[in-house]
Amino acid sequence: MTPRFVPLAVVLLLGACQGSVGARPSPTPSPRAVPVTARAPAEVILSDAQVGFPRTGGLDHVGMLEAAHTQLNQAAALDLYRSWGWVDEATRAWALGPQQSEEWLLLTVRQDGARRAFTFDSDQRAAAAAQAGPCGAAAPALDECAEWQAESGTTILGRRGPFVFQLTVRGNDADRLALLQAQKLG
Repeated sequence: MTPRFVPLAVVLLLGACQGSVGARPSPTPSPRAVPVTARAPAEVILSDAQVGFPRTGGLDHVGMLEAAHTQLNQAAALDLYRSWGWVDEATRAWALGPQQSEEWLLLTVRQDGARRAFTFDSDQRAAAAAQAGPCGAAAPALDECAEWQAESGTTILGRRGPFVFQLTVRGNDADRLALLQAQKLG
C-alpha cells in the first residue's frame, strides 16, 4: 500500500468499526423490571404462635447452592433453581405429640420463576400419584393453590407473587394456616 492510501485505509477501517456517519447507535436492551422489594422468607414465614405448636426445626436464608446440595442430582437441581430465579428460602417444622406441621417458603426474583417452581412442585406430587383437590379458604388470597389429602395429613402448595410455599399439616387446620401465610405475603 502506498503511503498516501494508509490514512484513507485507517479512516475506512475506523468507520467500519464505528458504523457510518449519522448512523444510530446500537439499541440498548430495555431496562430490566425492578422487582418489588420483598421481605426475606424468614420474616414472613408462619410464626410459632400462628401454628400453635412448639418449633422443632427450621432454617433461614437457604440459598440455591445449599438446597441443591441436598438433591441426588445436584447439578440438575442447581440449574432448575437458577431457572426459577431462586433468591432465598426459609423452612420450619413444628410438633406437639402426633400433631405436626412443616413449611418451606421460597422467594424468587420474578413471578414467572415462582410460577415455574409452583408447577414443578405440583407436577412432582402428581407423579407420586397424589391427586390434587381444590384449595380451601386460602384460594382467593393466592395466585395459585393446590391441595392434597393423604393419610399423613394435608399438603397445600401456594403461590403469591414471587413467593411459593408448601405446608404439610397433620392434626392442625391446614386451610387456616395457608390463609394466614397468604395474608402475610400480601
